[in-house]
Amino acid sequence: MTAAVAMNTPKNLYDYEATMTEMLEIPDAVRAVIAGMEALPVAPVYVRRAPAAGAGRAAARAVPPVSAADAEASWRRSKIHAIRNAPREKDDADYEKIIAIVNKIVLSTLVAKTAEVVAILGTRDAEFRIRVVNFIFDRGVRTPFYANVLAGLIKGMSADVPAVEEDIAVFCSVETFNVMFGGEIIPYPKSSDEAYSDKVCAWHKHREVRRGFGVFALELFTQGIVSEEMITDSIKTAIDDLEETVCNDDAAVKTEMVERADQIVNFMTEVVKVVGNHIIKTQIEKILTIPKATAKCLGMRSRFRLEDLLKGKVK
Repeated sequence: MTAAVAMNTPKNLYDYEATMTEMLEIPDAVRAVIAGMEALPVAPVYVRRAPAAGAGRAAARAVPPVSAADAEASWRRSKIHAIRNAPREKDDADYEKIIAIVNKIVLSTLVAKTAEVVAILGTRDAEFRIRVVNFIFDRGVRTPFYANVLAGLIKGMSADVPAVEEDIAVFCSVETFNVMFGGEIIPYPKSSDEAYSDKVCAWHKHREVRRGFGVFALELFTQGIVSEEMITDSIKTAIDDLEETVCNDDAAVKTEMVERADQIVNFMTEVVKVVGNHIIKTQIEKILTIPKATAKCLGMRSRFRLEDLLKGKVK
């Protein structure tokens, strides 16, 4: 057996003297075992603590359950958003038929045309129904003069296809309005602004869409399709417009703003006729408390009519 040489550890840091000693060589069998141990990967060992009472991974990640109604409304909103962002496809014959029906419908043909639409819906799926309701609602908002006819169409469809009424409940929400028509507020431009005429056109277009949303929602309420709670926010958009309009300080457009305020008050009058003044009473009081020096575009005629609405008087 050959001898191995090793160096003993110094007794202290200043003792560099090393003594030589003869040690026995490790047998080959032991060396093989050690080599095998070095080749194996060693997994870290973690000490697992006992979970506290009532706690655990499942409890920590617990999420409140979503009701079926909320899940259904979320699905409808997602479909509405997808429809608004997708280009129109003209290769769907059924959809093109419905567009032609809606474009030609009048009160005298309402019942017959509604039956045609319902018959087409009966052959298609829920996504197609959402697409059709989206088109009719969009047309009702953008053409408020036909709100009565188009609300009647929705009512007739709901009688045979109850899911249509649930669709409309989602469409009448302000969240959906913001998706469909844009929720941003476009201020009236100053006469000194660049591209003044273009900005005025954009302002008018946006305001008419917002007004049309309120008018159509009110018509749906009048015909018993949506509840009073659903149109409260829609009515509020018109009141917010009135507050912004009467406080416009641009003297160059004062006449136009006074007329615009009068139009909004006309709409509010129609609202009070249908649902009473309890929905907008607080907002009317707020507008009437704005100092006349600030509310320069609130004409005396509109002010008197607001005072009458506050008292519940409508003509």
